[in-house]
Order: sequence, then C-alpha cells, then structure tokens
Amino acid sequence: MPLVHFFETSFGRTKERRMVLVEVTAGGVSGWGEVTAGENPFYNEEWTESAWLILRDYVSPRVLKYTFEGAADVGARTAHIRGHLMARGGLEVAVWDLEARINGLPLYRHIGGGARREIPCGVSIGIQDSVPQLLEKIETELAAGYRRIKMKIKPGWDVDVVREVRRRFPDILLTADANSAYTLADAARLKCLDEFGLMMIEQPLAHDEIVDHAKLQAQIETPICLDECIRSAHQAEQAIAMDAGRIINIKLGRVGGFAEAKRIHDVAQKAGIPVITVDISAQGVEVASHIATDNYAGGLQAGTLMCKVLGGKGKVGVIDYPTVQSVIDRVTGFKKALAACPDVKIVAIQPGITRADALSAAQNMLQANPDLAGIFGFGDDAAMAAAVAGKSAGNHVKVIGFDGMPEARAAVDKNPNFVGVIRQYPDKMGALAVDTAVKVAEKQSVPKLQPVTPGQYLNASVK
Repeated sequence: MPLVHFFETSFGRTKERRMVLVEVTAGGVSGWGEVTAGENPFYNEEWTESAWLILRDYVSPRVLKYTFEGAADVGARTAHIRGHLMARGGLEVAVWDLEARINGLPLYRHIGGGARREIPCGVSIGIQDSVPQLLEKIETELAAGYRRIKMKIKPGWDVDVVREVRRRFPDILLTADANSAYTLADAARLKCLDEFGLMMIEQPLAHDEIVDHAKLQAQIETPICLDECIRSAHQAEQAIAMDAGRIINIKLGRVGGFAEAKRIHDVAQKAGIPVITVDISAQGVEVASHIATDNYAGGLQAGTLMCKVLGGKGKVGVIDYPTVQSVIDRVTGFKKALAACPDVKIVAIQPGITRADALSAAQNMLQANPDLAGIFGFGDDAAMAAAVAGKSAGNHVKVIGFDGMPEARAAVDKNPNFVGVIRQYPDKMGALAVDTAVKVAEKQSVPKLQPVTPGQYLNASVK
C-alpha cells in the first residue's frame, strides 16, 4: 500500500507498507487483526515476511480448530514460541474481534473500555526533508483537529529542530520520539530538550537498555516514555521499579495482543503513577487533576448568543449527544441561558452523533417546524450539518456550534446564518497540563479540577 506521504524515523524512510491481515472465522462470523511488523527488521526482530512464515507454520496450526473458553486464552497456545509477538498478536487480536462480534459488543467495550466515549487524538510526524516542511506538516495536522504532535528525532535532527517547532507552536502538546537513536553518552544532548516543555521523549536508548534509561531519567527533567523496551507486564514492573521512565507506550503488536496489553495497563495503574487528564475525563480512575473546557459556561454563552441573534424571540432546536457528559453540560448551560429569554422556546431535541446523523436530525426539525429560527449543535460537525440543512431548505435558521475547529471557523466566515461557534482553547489546556505535570512531579498541590473558559468565534455580521 503506497503511503500518501513518506514516513521517516531514525531507522530509515518508508514510502509504502506491505502488511499481513489476519481473518479468523467461527459460526459464519469473521474477526480481523493486523500484524504490525514493518517491512524490515529494524524496529524489532520481526518483519513482514518472517511474520507470514511464523503465522503459517507455527501460530495458526496451534490455534486452528482448537476450542477456547475465550479470547484471553489464545495467547497461552502460542506462548512457547519465543518472540515473534507481532505475528502472534495479529492472530490474538483477530480472535478478540471475533468474540466481540459474536457477543454483539463493540470491541472497545469487550476489552474493558467504555469509560471514555471521546479520545483526543495525536499524530506522529516523521523526519522531513527540511524544517519548513516539518512546520507545514504540523500546521496541516493541527488544522485537521489533532490535539498532540509527536515528532521523530535523531542525532542531527533534534534540539535545533525542536526549538524551531516550539518557536512556531509555543503552546501545543509536543513530544519527541527517538526510536533508540541515542546512547547514554548523549545524556547532555538529550538534557537540552528540557527547555522545550515536552510531554515526553520516547525510547531515546536501545530496546534492551532499561537500566541505562533509569540512569538517563535521573539526569533529565523530560519524562521518558518506554516503547521498544516493554514487551510484557513483567518488564513494565521492572521499569517502574527502577524509575526507567514515567510513561509506557502500549502497542498491541509489540506486546502480543490485548491480553498482555491489558496486564501492562493494570501494572501501570497499580503503581499509582499520578495521572493528569486533559479535555476528556477518565471515569473510575483517580487523577491528580483534570483540565478541560468549562462546557457549562460555554453552553451559557451559546444560549445567550442565540437569544441575541434571534432578537429574543423564536423557536429553537438542539442537536444532542446525550450520553457524553461534556455535551450534557453544554446543553444544560444552553437551556439555563434561554430561561432568561422566555420568548425563545426549545421545540425539538434530537441526537446527531455523526455529521450524517446531525444532518438528518436538522432536516427532521426543519420539516416538523418550518418556522424554526435557530439550531444549537453540540459540536462543530452537528452545527455544520445544521447549516447545510438550513441552506438546502431555504430557511434562514441561525446556527451556533461548539468546539471552534478550523473547518467550522471557516464555515462561520462564509455563512452569515452560521452565526458562530463557542471556541475551545486546546493550546491553553496543553500549556496548563504541562505546568500541572511539573507541579505534580515536584510534589506540589494542584486543583482537582481546572476549568478553561471558552471564547466565541463569530460571523462578521454578529460582531
């Protein structure tokens, strides 16, 4: 599969991917997994061709036609195969997917997730041909909505490049990934990265150097994230005991699938490592601090704005996502503000989780209420869909959204009926998160909840 853009790490440049996909069937149902090995044995000892042979000749024969109590038991059938965790994990993940489908569950819930319905995503950006190309790539990914940027580094493409990134983007959540490109002799060089407020530096030393990572962590302030070093829960325990790093990157392929990944997760949680959540809270997990947009305050702003643009009178619809707490807070605030504007009435509330769902919801509202004057969308996608529905219906319905991503702000600029969005500030949340992490590491007290007040991005006709 050719890549849209090359991806370069300290191991080299990749322009296309050759992958092994695993399909497992039972009772007419299929489950799918992916062998995450690269085309060459550089990240670890596995590569695509070796994984195919291991799967065909060793892993599959030990699993096919065998009766399992559950997907968690699959790993034991191949545990005597030394190494080759990506090949083994590709099949194990497929069985987890199969079991989830048979039980009628989404995979995330089947593996024990579900506390979070939204996950703020990050993106990994490889080494580029030039610093301007890297800066342009970061700009593109931020505009696409990614909240964290991980940039690859190596000797000769590290401190000076990170400095330029920080100069251009002073407030973003930024991390560096070295993919084992350094040795302990480079500690002074790596310490120079401390000044840039990185969330972490990932796997700076070799895959088998947990002890040296502990020595390095003692010399630098930036948290070390262990990747290639951690293949099992036992290795995670060893690393934590030695303070070899403050963060563990859990990759399904590297650790052999969901069962071991879950065990590593449990080890980290049991160790009591302080957790700071940003944007989306984690239910059932004790955190040192939670930093997030004040969604209720944003809802109040949206309601007040709606009352203003409607001249204090009219019918309003709400496109909702009623199972997400942040949206519940937004809608509650919106209703509270409208209580002070009694001639603006909410006549319809419908869910619209995806943009397509939101479009259908807006169309239904407009059909049932031809005189609908306003729609509040819980997020950018909902609001943009409502704006499209209003325009198609020839209705001058006023639309207000929430989030303020670049695409929505551009839509506000072009459409006077898309009057504005309540704007979140991920840069402020990121900066506050880094500051909080430093305080927690220094054993200082921090607030359990740190709300960030949102702003407004308005069409010129409203300003």
